[in-house]
Amino acid sequence: MNKIKVTEKLNTHTHGRDYHQKIGKIGLEIGMEYSYMNTIIRKLFDKNFKYSRKILALEPRAIYAFVINNVDRLRHLVREGYGL
Repeated sequence: MNKIKVTEKLNTHTHGRDYHQKIGKIGLEIGMEYSYMNTIIRKLFDKNFKYSRKILALEPRAIYAFVINNVDRLRHLVREGYGL
């Protein structure tokens, strides 16, 4: 099978919908509202959010890309963390 790699420049306006949908889906996995799940993601990954136990310190655009590109892995980790 042939592989292709597609790249697209991130646009926070158009990709914002994807980001918010993905955050909502991750939250639904454990019965958590979108706003709480978004806060958790921001605390763990947003360099502009004050939190001392960050996993990564990403720019907002990089957070969008990270969530969009890793939604399946994040959903799995969140479910695993909540013991579901």
